[in-house]
Parts: sequence; C-alpha cells; structure tokens
Amino acid sequence: MIGAPRVSMAKRNRDALAIASLIAGLGLMLWGPGLILAGLGATVYTVAATLLPRAGLGGVVATLPLYLLPRQLGGLAISMPEATLLLCTVAVGLRGLAGRLRGQRGVPALCSGAFDPPIALFLAAALLSLLVSEYLRLSLRELRTLIVEPLVFFYLARHVIRTVEDASRMLDVLLAAATIVALIGIAQFFVGGAVTDVEGVRRVQGTYTSPNHLGLLLGRVVPFLLAGVWLLPRRWPRAAAAAICVSALGLTFSLGAWLGTLAALLALAALLGGRRALAMAAVGAAILATVVILAILAVPALRVERLAARLDPAQGTTLVRLQLWQASLAVLREQPLLGIGLDNFVYRYPSYVPSGVVMEPNLSHPHNLILQLWLQLGLAGVVAMAWLLTVFIRRVLPRARGSGPPAERALAAGALASMTDFVVHGAIDNSYFLVDMAFIFWLTIAVGNRLALRSESSSVSS
Repeated sequence: MIGAPRVSMAKRNRDALAIASLIAGLGLMLWGPGLILAGLGATVYTVAATLLPRAGLGGVVATLPLYLLPRQLGGLAISMPEATLLLCTVAVGLRGLAGRLRGQRGVPALCSGAFDPPIALFLAAALLSLLVSEYLRLSLRELRTLIVEPLVFFYLARHVIRTVEDASRMLDVLLAAATIVALIGIAQFFVGGAVTDVEGVRRVQGTYTSPNHLGLLLGRVVPFLLAGVWLLPRRWPRAAAAAICVSALGLTFSLGAWLGTLAALLALAALLGGRRALAMAAVGAAILATVVILAILAVPALRVERLAARLDPAQGTTLVRLQLWQASLAVLREQPLLGIGLDNFVYRYPSYVPSGVVMEPNLSHPHNLILQLWLQLGLAGVVAMAWLLTVFIRRVLPRARGSGPPAERALAAGALASMTDFVVHGAIDNSYFLVDMAFIFWLTIAVGNRLALRSESSSVSS
C-alpha cells in the first residue's frame, strides 16, 4: 500500500511528460521552419504517442479545425489531422510490437460488436461506388480522406478509449479546439479578416472557408458542452465555452446550423428531463436569438426580410436548394443502386438541371444527407448510415435516461443531441462528407461504443 502512491505519481509524471512532448512535437510539425525540424517534431510526436496513445489520438482531434490549413513542406501540402493520424497508427503498432517482444499479451479491444456489421456495409458501399466513378482519381482521394482514415481513427479510438474518463478527455480536446475557433470567429465579426460578406452581413467562418462549415462544427459540440453544464461539477468553464460557441454560432448566420442546434437543444432537454433541463435549453436558444438580434441591429444593411427570404421557395438559397434536390433525384432515377461515385457530383448534376434555370455550377454536394449518401455511396450507403444511427441510439439511449454516474449520462445525452444536429443540419446542408465532420462522427460513435459496453456489462450483471 505504501508503494501504490509512488507508482501512481510516477505514472502521472510519465503521462505529463508524454503530453508535453506531444505538444512540442505538434508545434514543430505545425510551425518548425524547414523539413528537418518538422521531421524532428514528427519523431517526438510518435515516441510520445507510443507512451500515451490516447493523448496522441487527442492530437488528431485537436488539429481537425486546421485541416484546411495544411503545412507546406517543399512541394507537399500535409494536412495535420492526416499526419497525426498516421503517426498515431505507427505508435500504436510499435506499442503492440514492443509488448509482444516482451512476451506480453495484447490488450483486447473494447468493442460492442453491434457496430461492426454496419461499418462493414459502409466500407463495402464505398468500395463498390468506385465501379461507377467517372473520375476515379477524385473518388480514391475521397475514399482515403473521408472513409478509410476516419474509420482507422474510429478503430484506434476504440482501442485506446478504455474508460468513460478517457472518452470524456478525448471530447474535451474537441470542445477546447472548437471554443478557440469560436473565439476566432467572434473576433472576425468585430475586426474583420477571413469572413464572408453577403449583402452587408458579416458572416464569421473561423478557420474554415465557409460560415456554414463553422456552424457544422459548433452545432456538434454545443450539446456536449451543455450536457456537461447540466450534469458535471465545475460547470462554469463549460458554461463559458458554451456561451462563446453559441455566440459564434449566431454570427455565422447559418440557418441550417441554427435549426440543427435548436433541434439538439430540444433533444437534450427531452433526454435530461426536468424544469432545469428545459430552462437550460431555453437559455441556449435565447443566447443564440440575442446574438442574431444584436447583429441585425448592428448592421443597418441587414433586414429581417432578408432572413425571411431564405425561407421563400421562389428566390435565393431556397430556390437553389430545391433545384439542386430535383437534379439529384433525376440522377438517382438513372443510377439508383450504386449512385455516381465519391466526389463526382459537381461534374454530373449540372446536366440534369433544366435549361434556362439559374443555377450555381460549382456545388460539390446536394445539401441533403440522404441524397449525398445515396449519390456518393449508393443505396447501401444509405442503409449503412441508417443502421449505424439505429444501433447508436439503441445502445446509448439507456445510458442517457438511466441513473448511472453523471459523467456517463453527460456523454450519452451530449452524444445523442449532437447526432440530432448531425441529422437535422444534414437535411439541408453537408453533414458527413467533410474531413473534420467525418472524424467527429466516428468519434461520437466511439463514445457510443464505450457507453454500449457499460450498458452490456450492466445487463449481464443484472
């Protein structure tokens, strides 16, 4: 018993050293001048990730909002999420090999087998879609960045997330990164910079190239923050982060993000129950509404009628979406089984728009989750996604409604509400087929896997 605290202290010191090394290595990869320092950073990162794989995987999560800002090394542009994922994969492999050489048995993967069949169908659908791809090179790139690499991330996360605390820490990295991006967005509204100015409206976009993309990120993280405010101790840091993220969300002026987040807040209130939960959902909605109203008052060129016009099917964005969906359905009528392949939409749909109709020629997706899955991955992709979400809900819902530990309930309720945003926002915009959104989707599934294990073990014990 006397030696136990020393072991615990030694482990804490080792973990702290590994985390510091990971941060230093990541900093060199991001900003170290020249190939040598970047390579040194990658080496340091790999060694540290071998010692502490879950922290290494946290580095992947931390860099997700930076995937559109690749590191330039000579003639190569390297995405940080892709680079850190590769290094983590190597690290986990080296750790397993070292264990075998020492005669240790590998640690069995913690998994709920119910997720594997729909994942297999999802991957099979992606591979089959290559058969009908007209632009195979583009499809192979999408297959790597949006299907294979996020799935590798999921299985690594499933391997290294051993406890609910591990899952919470992984999500905390995402929440912290999103809050920093939200702060950047708020600063953009007041001082300018990388913003989208439309009819006198300054729409913030953070580290992205589109305000809608920032809205996608914030809509996915706000439910986790509010669930933590409701159920976990030390609420004020999460409450402050939630206020920042909701404020930035309002300043995106993304109707899809607003609707998705509102649906997530309602789902969260229903899951947590009670007057306080409803009050918290109302507060989140009130902050969003207040930010929008203040922004309207601050920008004389902006009128309420312009927001209302977005709902008018005879003009503007809504008209474009309706035409886009009609063209997408026309494509599917000709190729209903396998679709048209990954990243082929922008080259195929214009020929299905009726002549004389005003259209946007450079839209890369149909702005609807079901249509995009069907066109990109075929009918099997739609079935696989529906299967995945069904398994996820059935496995996670009991943990959100149960009387388990607050940390588990917060994770479960936040994950379900976040997936609500994924579906609702995805009904009128992109939802999965962006690098960071794909990784966040599979991180949420990995959290569901961890909670499902708890649910299954509880059922066995009862």
